[in-house]
Amino acid sequence: LKRFCIISMHYLFISVFQSDDRYLVVGMNSGLVSFKERKAKAKAVSKKSRNLEIRKFDVIVPRDERQWLTKYDFMLKTFEHRAALDYVIKPSQSNKRPEVAVSVFLELIRRGALIKALIKRPEVELIPILKFINKFLNNVRFKDILLTVVEKLLDIYGPSMSELSENVRHEFKKMKHFMNAEAQQLKKIACATGTLNVILALAREKPGESKMEIDITGNLHSVDQYLNLRLNDVSISDPEKYPHLVSVKNCFIRGSVVRYVHLPADEVDTQLLQDATRKEHMLSRK
Repeated sequence: LKRFCIISMHYLFISVFQSDDRYLVVGMNSGLVSFKERKAKAKAVSKKSRNLEIRKFDVIVPRDERQWLTKYDFMLKTFEHRAALDYVIKPSQSNKRPEVAVSVFLELIRRGALIKALIKRPEVELIPILKFINKFLNNVRFKDILLTVVEKLLDIYGPSMSELSENVRHEFKKMKHFMNAEAQQLKKIACATGTLNVILALAREKPGESKMEIDITGNLHSVDQYLNLRLNDVSISDPEKYPHLVSVKNCFIRGSVVRYVHLPADEVDTQLLQDATRKEHMLSRK
């Protein structure tokens, strides 16, 4: 240790330093002694580099981050169905992500809680729901689910429609106009589909070509002037090829598809069959 003495008029200072200047001791003639220790330097901490290069032998351990539920998911988890619907139906939420609101509707339908979430709502809470439905009802992705919601709304508020405010009735009228237009559109589509089916069926058929030939045997019941045959106790010659016809016992054959019929002469008036066949042959030649 090094000792240093400083003499003044009033005090006597005695300073003691360690060789590494870590400690300082000061004494005075009044009997007071002061000890001071130099603070050690903090250890250097290496900062994470943003441009870290991963080497081949480095092992990357993924960090398990906790998955936090969204607000509406937490409400659904705690069975706050009305609050969850109110949260997702707000314009600030539904305009950005309408699929979230529709998914909440679907979850309420699955739980059987849709009516509980829609019933006894004041005008302030009911109008945003109606506006959302009117805005996205024509969307193909959401139509099926929203139609179910519309059905429940009409069941709840339909009987008391006259007691609702003018704004609510206006939203229901817009919904009615859309449903009427949709019904008319479906009728037109159905008519067009039927017409196309008929055209395609006629285009596939070739004149003079039978669709399928089936060998059957049975007892003749009756024959009319148009060569329409009725057979009883029918059996199929090739049941493996036509298994769906095995259970057929009675058969009615139109004369337009019959070309050759072999029947015993003593059981049926074959003259009628011959005349009908001759007329059909003459018509086909013309």
